Amino acid sequence: VCSTVRVDPSDSTSLSTLVNQAAPGTHFVLAPGEHLLSSPITVSQDNVRLTGERHEDGTLSSKLIPSYMTTSKPTLHVTSMGVVLENLIIENTAESETSVATLIIDGRSDATVSGCYVFGCGGIGVRLQGQCKPFVSKCEIERATYGMILAGESMALVEGCDIHDCGTACKSDEHAKGHVHDCSLHDCSEAGVVAAGQSQTEYKRNIIKDTRGCGV
Repeated sequence: VCSTVRVDPSDSTSLSTLVNQAAPGTHFVLAPGEHLLSSPITVSQDNVRLTGERHEDGTLSSKLIPSYMTTSKPTLHVTSMGVVLENLIIENTAESETSVATLIIDGRSDATVSGCYVFGCGGIGVRLQGQCKPFVSKCEIERATYGMILAGESMALVEGCDIHDCGTACKSDEHAKGHVHDCSLHDCSEAGVVAAGQSQTEYKRNIIKDTRGCGV
């Protein structure tokens, strides 16, 4: 039976603990405010949903912020099926760790990430790896070495995202496939898109501008 759990920032039990121990199908509704995480969130149960709330003006209001000292871990790591992340602010505080991702989707996960804001803090904003097949839609990603990396054998569908103020907005590597379309990739210090390895990711109808290096 699916259950809905409302989480307030003042709750004594950390959101990390609640999600890491959640039963399959649990829906977490995050009240407005800063949810301090005692450890990285690992979503390993199927059909878990994390939903943030919005202010009256439509801006996001539910923020995930690590409070732990370990800087080599992501803020949120998804490995299971049917997971939904929506309307969340997901931050990372590992300023000196350029290889650390704020959000990782891994394994065979088909997670949906929608309407989220991801702050890379000089690391990687979103990393899609393994054999995952996620759907990432209408997210904003900024302040990262790489805004998004598609790696492994991932087959992601990324649409309508705004990736900006990064080193490189989007990188496809290894054997990654999938589609990136209708995104805005801009104001990057290096490139809009980088393709490496044997990746076959398809880019369509993206706006790439104001990159200080090459666009592609």
